[in-house]
Amino acid sequence: YLEKIKNSPVVLKYHLGCQLNMDESDEESDENNDYLDNQKTTSFLNYKRRLVYELLCLNNNFIKARILSDIKTDIISDFKDDFKKGKILVPGTFSTLFGNGYELLHSTIKPEYLFVDKDYNIKDLDNLKLKKGEIMCKRFNRNDELCCVRFPHITMGNVYMAKNKYVDEYDEWFNLTPEIACVNAIGENIQNRLNGMDYDGDTMMITNYEPIVKSANNYYHDFRVPVYEKQDGDIGIDKVDQKKLYDIDYLISNNDVGPITNLSQWLNSILWDMYNSNKSDGFDMELYYKICKLAILCGMEIDKAKRNYKVDSKVVMNSIIGEIEDNYKNKPKFMGKISKYKNHNANIDLDEFAEYNTSMGYIDRFNFDDIKNEDQTKGKSLSKYLPNIEATNSGFYIDKSEKFI
Repeated sequence: YLEKIKNSPVVLKYHLGCQLNMDESDEESDENNDYLDNQKTTSFLNYKRRLVYELLCLNNNFIKARILSDIKTDIISDFKDDFKKGKILVPGTFSTLFGNGYELLHSTIKPEYLFVDKDYNIKDLDNLKLKKGEIMCKRFNRNDELCCVRFPHITMGNVYMAKNKYVDEYDEWFNLTPEIACVNAIGENIQNRLNGMDYDGDTMMITNYEPIVKSANNYYHDFRVPVYEKQDGDIGIDKVDQKKLYDIDYLISNNDVGPITNLSQWLNSILWDMYNSNKSDGFDMELYYKICKLAILCGMEIDKAKRNYKVDSKVVMNSIIGEIEDNYKNKPKFMGKISKYKNHNANIDLDEFAEYNTSMGYIDRFNFDDIKNEDQTKGKSLSKYLPNIEATNSGFYIDKSEKFI
């Protein structure tokens, strides 16, 4: 893809178009339109990229102009930086989840016809429009095999595999877009698989990209799903004194989702490094169950707006760290690099980190040097690609225009 960005005006134009659409959406979502200095700088860069995009729409040969070289260099540099952080473009979409919409509508119109009884025991599976392991997303073809994950994605037991089905009743009764995924949670473990997913705007990444689907299928049944069972002492939001709602706001704003996710990244890296380096006989399931605890903790932190739990996340995390630090003192080098450059922390010593045989380890060690430009000739003046202008002193105006641009 990077090679095509370098050498194909069509792909460069597509890439710029996607970036500009995302940036415009971000700006429109800012109600106050009050941008910080760095956002203004980003906006200025977007104007330059908009210019390049419009020029390429006029003439693909503009890719050879000198003015594009700096913009291309910035785009390629951004792409490499994102790649090293694990931000990789994947064919697919992020879809908003729509749970059992048809069954909800049916039960609303005919309350006597419910799919579960008053004790939430399932009564009727045969009449479900989407069965176990099926979703409906119009972004994909009928019967496509799909790999789905929700973020923050903690571990392998949070991967959900599904077949894409088209259901006439959903098309008839609902205005579905390609960014909506209809799912079924009756007789299905999808809400635990997607780590506490619910239907208040939650999204999941869906892809039919064959290498990812194939790999996920290979290990899909090796890792059990992390599930939290409610304990005595867990307090629902409806039982909390309303005067203490400010405490809940404080808890939500100071949750431990970030540290939990980082710790799970370390443990997942240990597990796969042991497996890929033949340091263990199969997967270390004792280590995996520690990672499952982190998946559950992450769900608890996210759900603090709904209930308080007896569990202290920091105590559990410190306990897990204490159990693994004797054998694994060095975190993966890719984590050190991301922390060093993302946080601009010059005090991080990368020699204190270790190389791991994991996906992110391979990405971190990837060498871009083999990706070359097809056309190494020096770029030409922009005026060479502008349409002929018959007005007097047209060359002067073209020259001035190019300098201005």
